[in-house]
Amino acid sequence: MDTRYLMFQIFTAAAEPEQAMGATMSLTEVPERGVLQAYARRIKDRIGSTGDRRCKLGFVLGPIALDHSDQQVSRLIRDAFAIARTLDMAVAFHIDDSMFWARHPGLQNNSANIECIDWMGTKNTGRRIDWGPEPATLAPQLCFNSVPVVHAVKERAGLIGREISREYGLLKDEGREHLFAGVIVGWETMLSRDFASGRGTGYCALTNKGYTSSKPPADMEIARATVVKEFMELWAASIHLAGVPENLIYNHVAVTAQGLTGNRSDHPPGDTAFSDHYRPGFSTYPAPGALAEIFALLKQHNTPPWASVEGTNVVPNGMPGERTMETYLGRMFNHGAVMVNIFSWGVGPEDSRRNPFRRPTEGEDAIAGYRLFLSGGRMREEPALPFSLTAFQTKLLDIQSRLPLWVQRTGRQRDAEAVMRRLESHTKSGDLASADAAADEVLRLLASWSNTIER
Repeated sequence: MDTRYLMFQIFTAAAEPEQAMGATMSLTEVPERGVLQAYARRIKDRIGSTGDRRCKLGFVLGPIALDHSDQQVSRLIRDAFAIARTLDMAVAFHIDDSMFWARHPGLQNNSANIECIDWMGTKNTGRRIDWGPEPATLAPQLCFNSVPVVHAVKERAGLIGREISREYGLLKDEGREHLFAGVIVGWETMLSRDFASGRGTGYCALTNKGYTSSKPPADMEIARATVVKEFMELWAASIHLAGVPENLIYNHVAVTAQGLTGNRSDHPPGDTAFSDHYRPGFSTYPAPGALAEIFALLKQHNTPPWASVEGTNVVPNGMPGERTMETYLGRMFNHGAVMVNIFSWGVGPEDSRRNPFRRPTEGEDAIAGYRLFLSGGRMREEPALPFSLTAFQTKLLDIQSRLPLWVQRTGRQRDAEAVMRRLESHTKSGDLASADAAADEVLRLLASWSNTIER
């Protein structure tokens, strides 16, 4: 029986993991072992248990990117296994397969490595990312099957595989092989949209496969999805060839809306998550219907073991997640997941008004859910919150239009201010479920006055 892993993402895109994935990340340096170990220890100490062979606490290091040097990659992997042994925590690795590549010496200054936005060979200007309120740009989208890209992937994947294989072998010799949770290949892998024009990419890779403007694929989207899947399989097969078991390799795709901004059609269809070369891995932010969509995909493919490789119990657009972290974890571990990788621990400001992700990840409710899982307890799944963002916004508009007259007619300004402070506080902190309850309280005040007038 597979060990089940509760993991926490530790970002390696800068010297300090708290800088996470954003404008401050550098990839010219990676955190020192002492920094990483202290970060992992804080997670362990707060939760208070590392579990056992059945249910294990761990950490995931990444991104490991093409921008990193071979020396940085080797040191990260060796340091990670040393930390795992010291803290009795499992370790996994999260590979960025194509976003951060511009410093790789084998890929620079070669237009053949850059994707096109049309059959005429017009190169894309940059990769669009939607990680914040406004879209941002990264290096241009790679052409996944150009000869230099394929060579660079095989070289880097081989290095990663050899380093992991050696350390994993040592763990097996020690009888502690359960401390290696796996390697995640990709970071929501896709052919991204061009930043400047908003047009789709993939024409370079399709040209390399023999298609032309006069002989295009029968279905453009299926052809693009095939390119993405073949790229993920190239990474996974190369890592496996270097010694990592296939059952410890996962991909990473986003196949549901999950409240994310941007164009969902940029992401490949769900079938790309399934292959003989890797286990399926998904982003799993709890937007309504997202996990049900993943479950349906899993059922279509005979329900293999799978992983939540990115997520936490809040939706990126600010909507609340499940009622409890226990329910969020149960939605996955009770349905075949063997690894859940939680994002956002320790990242960004502690003030929940400015950072709605940390409270559901690090709060007492979350800690209780983590401890229950690590103890081997059954994760209960409570019904979803009866919350609608559209309905909540409608309530706010109703309150804005009616409250001033209510205060004027009743003179109960203090009552109105008290409940409105709660409503505003919950809204700013991202606790929209509590904000919705406060909005209902305001509406009850308004309704009670209306009923009095009618009588």
